[in-house]
Amino acid sequence: MKRVYIWLMLTLAIGAFWGIYAAPQAVELYELSKSHATTAGSILETYPVNHNTCLYQFSSGGRSYKHVGRSCGSYGLGQEITIYFAPTKPESSINRDPQGMFINEVGSFVVAILFLPSLAFWRGWPTRSKGKSSADPGV
Repeated sequence: MKRVYIWLMLTLAIGAFWGIYAAPQAVELYELSKSHATTAGSILETYPVNHNTCLYQFSSGGRSYKHVGRSCGSYGLGQEITIYFAPTKPESSINRDPQGMFINEVGSFVVAILFLPSLAFWRGWPTRSKGKSSADPGV
């Protein structure tokens, strides 16, 4: 019973960490994927040493917006790209398919919350037979 309690605590700790750190991003990705609004944007700067991020610009409703994008290693300056944004909140945008990114975020969470506590539980507990220790030669 103690082992189940520890597994449950590890699962809750990972879930709480994900809820604080990644859930807001997952919610934003979900909202972006449901808005289905896209527009053309252009690459202003690239940052290959910062995880291949970039600065892009796009226009919506007569206003111009700039945002830092992800996975921009294959883009060149001035290149036209597709921007996904929320029409009611254009400052919320992304340069990758938000539906695919949302599935990736949630999938990572499910794997983490199920696999990591189980791995710690399995690797962190020595197995012993009841009544005999592994050092007992059976005398």
